[in-house]
Amino acid sequence: MLENCAKGYSIALKTHFRIVRYNSKTFPSLPKAKDIEIGHVRQMVRHLEIDKECANGHFKTLLFKIEKSEDSKLSGTLGSPA
Repeated sequence: MLENCAKGYSIALKTHFRIVRYNSKTFPSLPKAKDIEIGHVRQMVRHLEIDKECANGHFKTLLFKIEKSEDSKLSGTLGSPA
């Protein structure tokens, strides 16, 4: 995912984590384990400001729900007027 969505990224290996650098930002807590939980990836994408649509295309599970327009947001009030 990083190769396609975060061109120019770099990774440094530490004792228990990978430190990912991209877009003048650093994400210091990507686990070194073979299997990484999707929550860590989601947090990294948000922190490093990686394109969410690109990231979604690389996983079976959607990382982010992308809203296409402002019109799709709910409007109105809860309950009935007093």
